[in-house]
Amino acid sequence: MQAIEQFLFNIYTFFTTNYIAAGILVLVIVIAAVKKPKELFKVSALIILFVGVLYIMIYLEKSMFSGVSSGQKAYNEELRTGGKQL
Repeated sequence: MQAIEQFLFNIYTFFTTNYIAAGILVLVIVIAAVKKPKELFKVSALIILFVGVLYIMIYLEKSMFSGVSSGQKAYNEELRTGGKQL
């Protein structure tokens, strides 16, 4: 998951730092919207859904409860704080 997260971040940084590439991407999207709006909507929805699922998976992997039961997490927290309430 770390590699996927890094890849998505690299794509984002590429388009935010390279204005020519971002402009070309916007131009292609505008042309596609004019010529075939239904197809553009379908492809955009699939890409957004795919990236959304990837980000949810990354979030769940990094979640504090990932792979650890809530009872075990509470026990570990109690050991860490010495039983003090925060």
